[in-house]
Amino acid sequence: MSNPVQLPQETTTSSILSAIDGKSPFTDRALFSDYTAVGSLTRNTASWAYNFDGITGIVAWNDRVRGGTPSGTRLGGAAITKRHIIYSKHAGYQVNNTVYFVTKDNTLITRKIVATKDFPLTNGDYGIGLLESDLPVTIDVIKVLPKETYRYFNSEYFLNFDTTRWIGSGQTNEVLVLHTNQSELASIKALSVVDFQSFTDPDPNNYTSTDCATFNVNTSTDSTAKLWNYNNVPGDSGSPLLMLQNNEVILIGLFHFVGAGPFISSPRNYNDINRLITDVDANYAAAGGFAASGYTLTDYNLENYYIYNSVSYTSPALSALPLSATSLAVFEDGVSPSYDITWSFNYEVKNWNAGDELGFTMFLQNATVPLTGGGVGDDLGYSGGASGNIRSRGLSGGVLGVGFDTHGVYGLEKTYEDTTTRTGIPLSGRN
Repeated sequence: MSNPVQLPQETTTSSILSAIDGKSPFTDRALFSDYTAVGSLTRNTASWAYNFDGITGIVAWNDRVRGGTPSGTRLGGAAITKRHIIYSKHAGYQVNNTVYFVTKDNTLITRKIVATKDFPLTNGDYGIGLLESDLPVTIDVIKVLPKETYRYFNSEYFLNFDTTRWIGSGQTNEVLVLHTNQSELASIKALSVVDFQSFTDPDPNNYTSTDCATFNVNTSTDSTAKLWNYNNVPGDSGSPLLMLQNNEVILIGLFHFVGAGPFISSPRNYNDINRLITDVDANYAAAGGFAASGYTLTDYNLENYYIYNSVSYTSPALSALPLSATSLAVFEDGVSPSYDITWSFNYEVKNWNAGDELGFTMFLQNATVPLTGGGVGDDLGYSGGASGNIRSRGLSGGVLGVGFDTHGVYGLEKTYEDTTTRTGIPLSGRN
């Protein structure tokens, strides 16, 4: 696909609205028409989520006795490999617990948990359970978004364009997601916040308690989607939060609170979950169990989706437009490269003080690329700057940038962190 325009946020919304069209939240929400006992689990063929790929990877039942509920329905979880489930650490499974999955044709699949590994530090409410054997092909492994998913999130939704906190609440285009609960009801929420914390893993080789990405959800404002709302209650911990990409559910997090939980697809969380998988395998093998599986998380393929942020950022900040930009004019009629382009303007500074600054910049930008990026200060917001400053990243689709400023910094020579240089006048030669 030469010019992909699909976005995961837009696709999940359109896919969910399409799936509930003609369905009733009163009769078509439950994944199971009989959810009274493990031996009688029967999938609800009328459920709006019945035909989704990945839906069988949600743990349907378990025998863990917790909180005075011997039925064991109060623990959530999902299959993230053929031999591993993920769950909430504070509502976790134990060795020799049994988990149950149900195929589309109502075949009950039983697996015993032979080992567990919880996130060993604070700020990581998840754990991994190792199953006694691989799940059959009739039970889906639920895929996740890649660990650099932030690159596919609309830059304009990041708070002030300058933090790792993506804000969906209050935006023009709401992002719909679905989730289950202890009764296996497939309900709908709006993704209100994803706090990535950082766009890099602060310690790729070890567990760390910092930079745990989280999500928040709230009730949708869409008149149809909000009929499918469900507010979580105690006992719903570990229930999966899912995006819907066309007809496939994608695991993006687990609830550990009423409307919040860890977001899986950030570099730190993603790496640590894979590390938990590796460690639980190694520990079990070292204790005389079967050999390590070599399994890891499976990414949903986003190659046909639009990348808002083409650079893999190394700083905890993004930029849509510079925070210091006080005025922006976009001329959308376009120009042809076969003609000369002439820019002309006059400006005057009156009654200025030594601390006053005035800059004027003009950009020629590819109109087929969303207008994002652009920095501040001596980089014109176009040329790109030091790798540690994201607001000095280049303008997306930039062709040409011209700038004038009262302090003369646009014309200075400069050496960047990667040792490349920009030709210009030395500081001593500035007037």
